[in-house]
Amino acid sequence: MQVSETIKIETHCKNCIFAQKKMSLYGNLCQLGRLDKFPKGEVIDGYHRFDRFCNAYRPQKWLDDLDTALHPIQVVNQETHIKMGLTINFIENYSLDALKRTLNSVFQYENGLYYVIIINDRPEYNEEIHQLVSSKGIHNSRIHIVQILNQVPEYYMDEAFKFARNGYILYLYSGDIMPYNYVEKLSRIGVILIYKNWQSPIIRCKKKVGIIAVNWIILDIRII
Repeated sequence: MQVSETIKIETHCKNCIFAQKKMSLYGNLCQLGRLDKFPKGEVIDGYHRFDRFCNAYRPQKWLDDLDTALHPIQVVNQETHIKMGLTINFIENYSLDALKRTLNSVFQYENGLYYVIIINDRPEYNEEIHQLVSSKGIHNSRIHIVQILNQVPEYYMDEAFKFARNGYILYLYSGDIMPYNYVEKLSRIGVILIYKNWQSPIIRCKKKVGIIAVNWIILDIRII
């Protein structure tokens, strides 16, 4: 007989180095401001406990092993910062100026994007597309132009996904403009995308709207 064991996921702030205990019945404070991102939990021994996983939780051993020259908050923010790749559908708008505007809005500051995929079905644009993307500091090994031949639009993302790496994927249409500091905003709210049979979660910008939305393949969103 097989016995199935249920693993309970929870976070108790008590042993986290970023938890600041206060003389209150309402629990501890958090140096990272994570308490606002969790649903209401319970307070045990003066510290909050949540039925969620906090990816910023760090025990004392983590701090002891950290280089003293490094600032703990800066390090944990860097470790939990969203890593994202970019996919742009060039097919529905054959305009290099529109593509440039989209790239400018995406690369408005150092945002951690580490690869770019362009979906295209007109080879005559490939060289100029590559030049535009490489001008943003992306290494040639991380630039992929997916040449669409006879695929229907529903399979464009499938073709692009073959070149995706770990992390999130931002999927845009050429001409879309991303909001200012969009990666920082996503990092602050701590989006976890639960999905099925995919290596990378996908974040999609609604066409001609300019706001962050999720692709239809996302099964669940949880704010941590």
